[in-house]
Amino acid sequence: MSGPVVLAAGLVLAVLLVWAFESLPARLVGAVLVIDGIGGFLVHGTTGSTGRFLAEMGGGMLVWMAGHWLYAAKYKIWRSTLGRAPWRLPILSALTPIPSR
Repeated sequence: MSGPVVLAAGLVLAVLLVWAFESLPARLVGAVLVIDGIGGFLVHGTTGSTGRFLAEMGGGMLVWMAGHWLYAAKYKIWRSTLGRAPWRLPILSALTPIPSR
């Protein structure tokens, strides 16, 4: 029981720190995770351990997108065109904090 509570508390703390220190750390960490996942997939892709690297890439994309969402929620403008692009997809457009044309 204490494991999920510690995980939830850590997640809340991470969200508060990202909110306090802007969305830059989330965008940078997400980009690093994606790049590291792609590199690991390319280097170790034939060993059969590709699930870890795919999960790392997916998690990095989520963190990167969350950083852009947070910036848009705080400042009511998208940080970049690349950061806005995923949120223009039909399913994700319902989750945008500001209208996307």
